[in-house]
Amino acid sequence: MLELEKNNKGFTLIETIVTLGFFALIAAMLLPSINNLMTASKKEKETSKIIYALESAIENEKSKDTNDKEYGHSIKNYNGYEIDIIRSYYGENLDKIEVKYKDYKLDLIEVVNEEKWLYSN
Repeated sequence: MLELEKNNKGFTLIETIVTLGFFALIAAMLLPSINNLMTASKKEKETSKIIYALESAIENEKSKDTNDKEYGHSIKNYNGYEIDIIRSYYGENLDKIEVKYKDYKLDLIEVVNEEKWLYSN
């Protein structure tokens, strides 16, 4: 009689289905976490862009000549964001520059007419 050789190389269909089901279960548990990480990453990126726009607005306002400085409120576009800029009198030889966008706000106290000051060592 001929003997049939059993070929035990490879996996059975049931083993493959169980393994795929296990991987699907793990993926189903990880997807919400990955989605939350991506959402948080986008929010952080947006926050850093807004802060950069606010800093650009302050630097632009600071770099104005003494004659170009206007007190009051203005709205200017920086990096695609409509930034509120408020320059006000803060004290003798001091101005306050405040920039806002939604819930974000930066303040700066600037020395006015600095070239008239005398510095000594």
